[in-house]
Amino acid sequence: MYDDFKSILNIYMSNKIFSQTKKINWENIYHLASIHNVQGIISAVIKNNELCIPGEINSKLQKDFYSTLMYSVKQENETEKLLNILNKACIPHVLTKGYVVRNYYPDKELRTMGDIDILVSEENFEKAKELLKENDYRITDTYFNEVSFDKNNVHFEIHKSLLDEDLGNGYDYGKYFDQLCKKAVKVKDNTYELNINDHLIYLIAHIGKHFYNEGCGIRMIMDIAVYINRFEYKLDWNYLWNEFEKIRLKKFAQNIFYICNKWFDTKINVPNMDIELYNEIETYILEAGTFGFYERNSGVKLLRKSYGSGKQGNVMSWFFPKDKDMRELSEWYKDKPILFLPAAWIKRWLDSFRTKKWSAISKALGTVKGKDIAEKQYGMLKELGIYQDDNKLNI
Repeated sequence: MYDDFKSILNIYMSNKIFSQTKKINWENIYHLASIHNVQGIISAVIKNNELCIPGEINSKLQKDFYSTLMYSVKQENETEKLLNILNKACIPHVLTKGYVVRNYYPDKELRTMGDIDILVSEENFEKAKELLKENDYRITDTYFNEVSFDKNNVHFEIHKSLLDEDLGNGYDYGKYFDQLCKKAVKVKDNTYELNINDHLIYLIAHIGKHFYNEGCGIRMIMDIAVYINRFEYKLDWNYLWNEFEKIRLKKFAQNIFYICNKWFDTKINVPNMDIELYNEIETYILEAGTFGFYERNSGVKLLRKSYGSGKQGNVMSWFFPKDKDMRELSEWYKDKPILFLPAAWIKRWLDSFRTKKWSAISKALGTVKGKDIAEKQYGMLKELGIYQDDNKLNI
């Protein structure tokens, strides 16, 4: 079901010739491309190899190809404008993930991005936020250590921490990545990037974060593969394995690298992955789209994370955040007296329903009826290499 899809993406990544020796279900390819947001890449392979595919699918892919290119150029232009604003205000900031890794793809414009992530220090966070508001960037969401902005239909996330969650590993990743950011390399003015070793550590940890939440799509695996291929002989593997061991992600990194070897022909020396786990993870990645959201009930995530933390009350924390948390989550409530807390809860529910509609209801139902799925996911992800803190509650 997934082999042809993976093979086409591998052909693009390795610049190979596509030899079609069997009938391909192009409707299935287009469905997978759509939910993983890689239609432009699939279209490029078809163009480069002059493949003959059904007319309706080909028309859709051509349309997606050009819309991908246009939006990518728009994102790049808008990002440069935002970076110029930060640079003129002398606010240091760090670029990570997609906006950096896209430069290592055969065609950077085809590496799609849902948003652009920018890190600023905690002491500059409020200054950056107010500066962007003054420049007509509209706040669309707030969530603890990050604020989301939109301008001209381009989405940005400004962070003051690269990774807040412990991935069920009982490790302070926020503090760890704060230290790595102090070693970041200046690109231009006040714009920085992590050095090549630390950025790979962060890419792996970020995938871990997505698995810890809803899930990880194939594009994140492609990022690792393209990164390895670009810096294969410059990476310090002794440093990397020591760091992965220290931050309790060695097992997880080995499994992700194994998947890269299988799907994209990287040659990283890692142990074989258990075949049953591999098959489960392949399905888990490919069935649920770019960020693991597609047809997946996020209420199950709340249950699973409560098992991993040993705190069953975590399920209710989404519906009834504490006063301190609610002030981080809601711009409306931020400066109001605590007696407005119930109103802030209600506003959060209504806003969620208005913007997410069925998914908000689905989340609520998932916390009630998703116990069996949550237990299964927890076991699978623990075997993959997160939820590694032995002090946590096991199922």
